Amino acid sequence: MGDFLRNAIEEMIQPTYTENLFILPAGRVPPNPAELLGSKRTGFLMDYLKNQYDFIVIDTPPVMPATDALLVAPHTDGAILVIKSRHANRKIIQEVLKRFESNNLPIIGTILNRVNMKQEGYYKYYKKYYTSYYGN
Repeated sequence: MGDFLRNAIEEMIQPTYTENLFILPAGRVPPNPAELLGSKRTGFLMDYLKNQYDFIVIDTPPVMPATDALLVAPHTDGAILVIKSRHANRKIIQEVLKRFESNNLPIIGTILNRVNMKQEGYYKYYKKYYTSYYGN
């Protein structure tokens, strides 16, 4: 399995316009993604990539409707949760955290995206913070 898979992986990895940034496209959606993510081949892929690259970012579907993130997480150093501002349900976030915790999967950070900085007082807070820290 080793040499054949290494060669196949190297053929699929694509350079980008950014120096030292590469992408491995997902390809076709398999009939049973959970089975594929839980396979020895996925473990081999992750081990191979860890030995070749300094940082690996894996984009998965949301945790609640799919198990993909929970199946990939054991192969990583930790998960970063991406939460959409004003659309996140507190109970769903708590359930996601509980799923990671019950599986001993570390969460190393959170990204809150689509934040309207001029709405809800964010703008005033950050303007005051940055002005006091960096000056005018």
